[in-house]
Amino acid sequence: MFAISSINTYAQGISEFDVYLQTVRVGLVDEFLDRFNGKEVHPDISITNDEARKKNLLMLLDLSQFSSKSDSKFKEASEMMDVVIKNSIHVNFSDTTWAAVAHCKGTLEGKAVRFDLYLTVQHRTGNMYKWVISKADGDLFNIKPRNESEKIMLHPDDHETNFMSLRRMTSEQPFNIRNFMSKRFDYDVTSVFTYLVYSKKLKIDYVDDLEFIFTQIPGYIFHVRYFEREKNNAGWLISNFYKSSQENTNAFLRMLYPQTPEDLASATAGEKSDVEIIDTVADKDTLTIIDYKEMFMKRRYEKIGQLCDYVNFMQSKDTIRSQSVYQNKMISLFADSSKVRLLYSKKSKDCVVSVPDFCKMIIQKSIKIVEIDSLCVPNWDDKINSLTPDINRVELSSSIYSFKQLKESNNLAVSNYGQILFAYKEETEDGVEWIPAFGDMVVKVK
Repeated sequence: MFAISSINTYAQGISEFDVYLQTVRVGLVDEFLDRFNGKEVHPDISITNDEARKKNLLMLLDLSQFSSKSDSKFKEASEMMDVVIKNSIHVNFSDTTWAAVAHCKGTLEGKAVRFDLYLTVQHRTGNMYKWVISKADGDLFNIKPRNESEKIMLHPDDHETNFMSLRRMTSEQPFNIRNFMSKRFDYDVTSVFTYLVYSKKLKIDYVDDLEFIFTQIPGYIFHVRYFEREKNNAGWLISNFYKSSQENTNAFLRMLYPQTPEDLASATAGEKSDVEIIDTVADKDTLTIIDYKEMFMKRRYEKIGQLCDYVNFMQSKDTIRSQSVYQNKMISLFADSSKVRLLYSKKSKDCVVSVPDFCKMIIQKSIKIVEIDSLCVPNWDDKINSLTPDINRVELSSSIYSFKQLKESNNLAVSNYGQILFAYKEETEDGVEWIPAFGDMVVKVK
């Protein structure tokens, strides 16, 4: 009911309608950030409209949560967006005022469990960042004593027997361990999570749901989730919002970050990023060819990790919500001419397909990945040394990155290893990056 214009005009044909829905959908979290910041505008909104900025923000809400425009909750949302516009609020990837919450399903010593992981963005070096786990949360991490009786303790004369009770504590009272701890003991559930993973007792099977929490708007906190539906209000949208005092917001930030909430609260919107960040402009000017090479090589291995994640996600049972999103992410890692050779475990004849067709086969479950045998990736070539900052694209020679040792050099019949791949130099908000484009890939399937 809040659509800016009717979608009926787009229903002239299924393909045209599908293209429209794909265009209006907020398919990536980065797209949400861009629309929130006004870098992108919902296709149904005219940029010449006086209310374009606010309408663009309102279309980032999950509109199904409101009964009408007169809904009191919708009016609250409108007031929140007024605060965004009045204070010129922007949300950035490097902010220390947002977090991801991964709702996980896993197994603890063979038993199915559920728990949450809070993840935040951490500065690495130069203009590079990474996601890190800041906090774990779940009942399985709460070690409460089964019996809180005061009689369960280390007795005052135990020192006379070399604390023999310590042995009985671990063998007879392991589930009451908290009764033996000091009142000043600061129990940390995240440390418990770390130990359980380290000892191979806890495994994450998959992320059942994902949401993001933003605290950048003064006086408010809002959550973002993914909504899969055939409407012009779909994708990553604001699922919930509420007013929050600075004290409550500080408490939330204190839970996640080593910086004090007071430091974060006193910073401006542009300063609310990791304290180690070097000035972006100055950093660009001082980058050497060695810095560029190191950045490129790190990005290459990061992309390989993303490739594996996208394959695993499309293969998992919980992919209905965002299959098209991860399909597009997967395709974006490869050069346009890249091919995938499928080595069937039960067929004598191999098959060569395009990357988009490969993704469709995974989603349709017509194949199951057994192993990614090899991948053609760009190398840092000596020719890169002659590059100047003004060059936007460079042709690089390719090499083979093997997930397992290659048996034959002719595994890739679709192209030779000497093919030229492209790596693009991109000016991102995180600085200058060399983004490698993958070539051909060999996959064992069944």
